[in-house]
Amino acid sequence: MMNINMGRILWILQLFVILAIGGVIPNDVIQFTNDNSNSDDIVVKAAERLMDDPSFLIKVKALMEYTAIQDGYTMNENGEAEVDLRALIKINLTELLRLLMTGNADLFDSTLCSGTVNGGWGEWSDYDDCSATCGPGTKTRSRQCDNPPPSNGGDVCAGDNTETTECNLAMCPVNGGWGEWLDYGDCSATCGTGSKTRSRQCNNPPPSNDGEFCEGDDTETAECNLPLCPVNGGWGEWLDYGDCSVTCGPGTKTRSRQCDNPPPSNDGDVCEGDNTETTECNLAICPEDKCLSYRGFKYDSASETCILLSNYITRASTANYVCNYHGLRLYKMDTLEKIAFLKRTVIQHYREKNWYSYGVFVGAFDTGNGNFKWLDGTSVTWYSGWPLSYGQQCLRLDTRNWEMDETWCSNRFQFACEKIV
Repeated sequence: MMNINMGRILWILQLFVILAIGGVIPNDVIQFTNDNSNSDDIVVKAAERLMDDPSFLIKVKALMEYTAIQDGYTMNENGEAEVDLRALIKINLTELLRLLMTGNADLFDSTLCSGTVNGGWGEWSDYDDCSATCGPGTKTRSRQCDNPPPSNGGDVCAGDNTETTECNLAMCPVNGGWGEWLDYGDCSATCGTGSKTRSRQCNNPPPSNDGEFCEGDDTETAECNLPLCPVNGGWGEWLDYGDCSVTCGPGTKTRSRQCDNPPPSNDGDVCEGDNTETTECNLAICPEDKCLSYRGFKYDSASETCILLSNYITRASTANYVCNYHGLRLYKMDTLEKIAFLKRTVIQHYREKNWYSYGVFVGAFDTGNGNFKWLDGTSVTWYSGWPLSYGQQCLRLDTRNWEMDETWCSNRFQFACEKIV
């Protein structure tokens, strides 16, 4: 005997109801069962009567085999389920007939009569996730052909087992992308080395929906090398002044500078202005000029004195007065050089005037006993030996022999005045 679960018993009861409705179960069996609903023996006997009906067995066999196959019963070599029909029919027909009498026969699928079951769609599942995380996408739900599933050659469910619909989420963020570089701008310099810049826009595409801005710089700088710039020359420092143009008296001196700071290059302009500068230089008065302010004076470089030879003759006292009057003094002829200078002066005077006296008073006088002294108090040195004349109180240069000699102060001779310069 095989164990039949409650679900399968219900199927068998359905079978009996259907068969009863279709006139398969004789009425006397139904009536007999109703009258003896509580007797297991009567149920068995009623079932046995049905089992003796060949037409009933043919109709019920297909359903029984299907039911047995669903419960996992084995098949014989002819592909038929090995079913103990008598054991199956030994079901409490009271429950069967109660279903019939209460009008619940519409619960049973009429297809059981023929043994085929067409498939029926189950409930739709929930939609799965959207195919996109942002922006437009799709989502799909499915259903199974399992309510009931098709069997015994029944038709599968008509229609699609999936359904797709659109899902529109928030717009996707769009990160910015760089556009093309624009052309470089003008060079920052008009010559030499400079720089030029180009730019680009974050617009390919522009960022949107909280998308990120483009990474990197929106400008780019490069060197631009033009022809070398002209360099104008600049003056260097002035050099020191050179020597004065003269060795005495007024003159000029010059200094120079070079156009080398920087030197002109690349067609640059040379320096504007002069490269030399001249200024006056005032040195000591030249010897020949030291006596120019004294009319007729001659300069003696050895003694650095100016000497004036008179153009007339006079006594010694007058000569001394005239020299003093002009801030001068009678000539101190105390060196051989000064003797020679006075000689040259007299000779030059003769050449210019064509005359001179036989003597020239100089500034020495006898202080007593033949002791001659110069006006400054220094003693006279007789360079040419002792004088030719004695006992006379004044001193002269004898122009006949160009020697120092005594003379009378009352004699009349030319005289020489001097000024130290």
